[in-house]
Amino acid sequence: MKIKLGHPTLIKIYPNRESFSEGIKSELKWGEAPDWLTTACGENIILLLSSKTEIYKYHKSNAIHEFVNIILRKLRSDNVILWSLWEGVARYEVGKIFPENNQNYTLKKEHLPNSIEDMFSWTLNDGVKVYSCGLSLVAFIVENYGYDKFIELYKKDYSNNDFDYETREIYEKWIVKVR
Repeated sequence: MKIKLGHPTLIKIYPNRESFSEGIKSELKWGEAPDWLTTACGENIILLLSSKTEIYKYHKSNAIHEFVNIILRKLRSDNVILWSLWEGVARYEVGKIFPENNQNYTLKKEHLPNSIEDMFSWTLNDGVKVYSCGLSLVAFIVENYGYDKFIELYKKDYSNNDFDYETREIYEKWIVKVR
């Protein structure tokens, strides 16, 4: 992605849910962490909830995911998070190293968005469809148009659901392919 962060990134691993939740509050200044959340990141910090199984692989995979999210923050000056693209590219990058980690994000027809406006309005509260559709769309963009095109699309201003012709066309080609 050719992004220079300009500062080190700290990774903190918490041994249990309670300490992870406290870390979310104190380090990221968020409210209560949802029960399903096991990783998070701020501008220069990654928080991980420890896993009792496959610890090294688990932490490495999640650290990569959150590090990609930190880099994505640098690409947009407005701090707007486009959740489907944000989580999609993080899953895409993790999948290059640990392809088996994306098995839980298989695209299902019932997760498909009704429109581009629908997909770009999703948040983390929309669950697995954010990750599975995001991963599928990012893979489609990168494989068909290249990584530079993904970066270009990610940087665009989509406020007020203002999608240009090119973005809509790429979305429509993807949705036709996956349906």
